[in-house]
Amino acid sequence: MDVEARPRSRLPESLLLGGVALYQGCSGNPLVDAGRVLGINSSTLVRGIGAAIPVETVQRTVQAILTQGRVRRGYLGVSTHPVPLPADLVQRLGLAREGGLLIVGVGEGSPAGRAGLMLGDVVLAVGGRRLRDGDDSQSLLGPEAIGKETQGQLIRGGERRDLPATIGERR
Repeated sequence: MDVEARPRSRLPESLLLGGVALYQGCSGNPLVDAGRVLGINSSTLVRGIGAAIPVETVQRTVQAILTQGRVRRGYLGVSTHPVPLPADLVQRLGLAREGGLLIVGVGEGSPAGRAGLMLGDVVLAVGGRRLRDGDDSQSLLGPEAIGKETQGQLIRGGERRDLPATIGERR
């Protein structure tokens, strides 16, 4: 079976994707290759295809639980939806891309709300990293990001803005 690592779902980590569906009875079993454990199989993470959580992710998770009693995750408190940007706006603002993440929800009292993010803002990048979809933003919210200020680049009212936000911790 061919296995490739690629970001999936809303996890900051990658999943190992195989080219075949797994029987439900295979969930929780190791995915092995020539005697090496590559990950832990799951038949429910990606519909219709075999997926495994990489062994490195499992090790980090176990270590976090043993040392901290839980797995810490960063949190901004926004709901987003990928949107294309009008060609004239892209040209007028000199943008290198034609899309962003439209903010469709801001959690009350969330780090995003405290930073002044608003419904209708279109996020282009966070911390200098361009965002294509929600998975990209989730990958920026690992435990190392908690408490750190990051700069967001967005469009509000047809104008480009930079807005700092401090990553919170999901509880």
